[in-house]
Amino acid sequence: MQEYNSTYKEIQKIPLLRGIGLLLLPLTVLLTVGLVKQIVYGIPFGKQHAPDWLLALIWVSVGLVIPAFFFSSRMAVEIQKEKMLIQIRYIPLKSRHIALSSIQKVEIWEFKPIRDYGGWGIRLGNSGWAYTASGNQGVMLTLEDGERLLIGSQNPELLVRELMKLKEQA
Repeated sequence: MQEYNSTYKEIQKIPLLRGIGLLLLPLTVLLTVGLVKQIVYGIPFGKQHAPDWLLALIWVSVGLVIPAFFFSSRMAVEIQKEKMLIQIRYIPLKSRHIALSSIQKVEIWEFKPIRDYGGWGIRLGNSGWAYTASGNQGVMLTLEDGERLLIGSQNPELLVRELMKLKEQA
C-alpha cells in the first residue's frame, strides 16, 4: 500500500470553465422543451426532427454531462515528502511531478494572466510554463535545468513557506 504524506494541498476551482458551463444553460432549456414536446406530447421538435433516443442522448450530454465536467474542474497543487504534484482534473496527461530536490529557487510572483500567458490554465509564456486556475498570484519555481514554472495560488506565501520548510529538511 502506497502512503502519501501531504504537507500542503491547495485545490482551486476554475471559474472560467464554470462560466462556459453556464453558457450552456439556454441550450439546455431549449433541449428540455424539445424533449418534453416530442417525447411526452408526441409533437415533433423542429422541421427535421431527431429520433426520440437521439434527442434524449443530446439532452443528457449537453444538459448534464458537459456542465458537470465544467463545474467540477479543479486545479490541485500538492506537496508531498519529496515531490510536488500539479494536476488539473480531466487533463491527466498534463500532470506535473517535480522533485523537491530539483527546485533551485522559489519566489512569490505576481503576473498578468492574459498579457503574460494568454489566459489561465496550462500555458507557455515568456517566463516559462504556467499552471493557473484564477487570480494573478503564484509561485515561480526555477528548476536545476533552468526551466521556470509558475504555479498559480490563492495563498502563495503559505505555498512558499511549505516548500522552503521541506527543502530545508531534505
